[in-house]
Amino acid sequence: PVVGTSFTKLVMQSKQDVLLLLCVDSKDCAMVEDLFSQVAESFKRTKSLLFAALDHEKSDHTHPDIVVHHYPSLYMITGENRTASKYDKPIISEQKVVQFIDQTVALSNEAKSSQRELMATIREKQEQAAKKQDL
Repeated sequence: PVVGTSFTKLVMQSKQDVLLLLCVDSKDCAMVEDLFSQVAESFKRTKSLLFAALDHEKSDHTHPDIVVHHYPSLYMITGENRTASKYDKPIISEQKVVQFIDQTVALSNEAKSSQRELMATIREKQEQAAKKQDL
């Protein structure tokens, strides 16, 4: 988790784009944190993208573009000015998080490869679930 001074160092001063998950201690956040971890694992070879989770109750972070109305909330922090783009839909699937990443940052070929692998895995899981329902 990112807290206090590590927020400034890891998010605000980073040269990487940062996908930031803001959570509190709740069931909804716990489910999304698991999903977030799975997506982060699939992008672990992507040097240009950092995944960070922030316990918003325990942090004194400051960022002018981050205004949280509900939890969990997801932001992409990009560029030299550290602009924050908010994901304004429910965080319901790995696929939706990957699409948000794709929409907000220019991914390297390496990251695009990771993205394709993850999307193929997601499709495979969906097909297996559909087959089980047909039985």
